[in-house]
Amino acid sequence: MWAQVGIGLPESQSPVETLEVNGTFQLHEGNEIFLENPGYYSGTSGNSILLVRNTETNTLNKFDPTSMPYSSISFVPYHFDNVSAHGLHNYDTKIDASKFYVSIGGFFVLTKDGGTSVEVSGSKEHYPLYSARAFVQDGTWRLQFDLNNNRQFTDLVDIYLNVSIYYNNFLTKTNTVRTVNMGNSETGSTPKPDGAID
Repeated sequence: MWAQVGIGLPESQSPVETLEVNGTFQLHEGNEIFLENPGYYSGTSGNSILLVRNTETNTLNKFDPTSMPYSSISFVPYHFDNVSAHGLHNYDTKIDASKFYVSIGGFFVLTKDGGTSVEVSGSKEHYPLYSARAFVQDGTWRLQFDLNNNRQFTDLVDIYLNVSIYYNNFLTKTNTVRTVNMGNSETGSTPKPDGAID
């Protein structure tokens, strides 16, 4: 036998799926729901509807990722033109530190006319060594990019930073600092981070 069942549908509407529900699904305290062998979904989260539980009402609701004002991880390329010879010290991104985590994933520096021959003050034997970091001040994330040892660029530069922004509510696991004594060795290993996939 085969049938299509509709729950909560208007009288004029017939179900088109094996089970079609128009409404909410509530789990009572202590009850759990299991999806046995739900299969593999090869699409992207941007074009899918997810099933989520409202922790206040304990109901299951559909969730469309495209309706969010932000994603779990966002990538923002910052391009700073004509930066001072002192570098970038405290750029306020206005990103709320209580809701997001920010990190710099990569960078490069060019001369103000787009060249790659970036020079720093001091002897020609000294090559640029940079310090790039994101930090929190007054509740927002700031970006810093400057030269080590108090050196300066000899002219204005363009700085490109690849910045990743993580939504805190989706960061379900955090890791402790991994301190490794290499013992003057070039190779080694450390325990994998908590929650790492084998």
